[in-house]
Amino acid sequence: MTIYRLISLWFYTSRPFLYPLVPLIFALGYQAGGGQLSEWSVYEWLFVAALTWPFGMIIYGINDIYDADIDAADKRRSRLEGGKHKDNEQKYIWWGVGVAIVALTTVSVIAHGTYGLIFALLAVLASVTYSVPPLRLKSRAGLDVLFSGVAYVVFVYGAGYWLMQPYAPLPDAVYVLAIFAACLHALGAMRDYTVDKAAGATTIAVQFGPRATALFVAGASLIGMAIWYKERGLDIAGMLVFVSILVPALLTIKRPNEQLIRYAMRIIALVVGLVGLYKIFY
Repeated sequence: MTIYRLISLWFYTSRPFLYPLVPLIFALGYQAGGGQLSEWSVYEWLFVAALTWPFGMIIYGINDIYDADIDAADKRRSRLEGGKHKDNEQKYIWWGVGVAIVALTTVSVIAHGTYGLIFALLAVLASVTYSVPPLRLKSRAGLDVLFSGVAYVVFVYGAGYWLMQPYAPLPDAVYVLAIFAACLHALGAMRDYTVDKAAGATTIAVQFGPRATALFVAGASLIGMAIWYKERGLDIAGMLVFVSILVPALLTIKRPNEQLIRYAMRIIALVVGLVGLYKIFY
């Protein structure tokens, strides 16, 4: 395999369109704890950079290895969505996961010492728990959605917050963000409904059907909006995030359309990235 092909494989496996999300969630938690981004050293910026490719490569590299058969059956999946791999590329993905683990662990320890080491080890543990049998939470309806809320938001947001406020309870806003992450995961399960069902996977969408899953997403989004309104008032930027996920859910209740969800998730990632940047700098 050429160097170009190897880099390309690792890049697309790590889900580049999600790169902004984890650093933004960490930065929001750090700021909520009273920290200032302007006070970060070069090592702390390197740590945030490690939340893009290394973090994504660990989570989605392990996921793609154990989802190879399911992903191969999805002919509509684009390279940007990951999972478009050949059988002989499995070992190269493992190499990428190994490099990513070393990179994330090294940078985390340099930036935050023992705290950073614990963060890196928990990130790897979460990835294994999510994708690797026998636990494989992604194939357990309900737990797959709960995991997304905990791993993507509570864990990452808490890592930033507890740097400034050790052992302090997390603010209520983080649980609203966890609801959003759970809804986003459920949308992803709706997008993959056909191939997951054919492969015998028991995701929330396969277990309960796309319409029922969409109803859950719509209801959870409305609950999230209500809590956010109670906590922050009429915060248009925050409401926009939930609206971006509510609309495709409502459309799916009327008529399931996996391609619609596929496009909607790209729009949602863009909206979340823009809103996150707005929240950090304004």
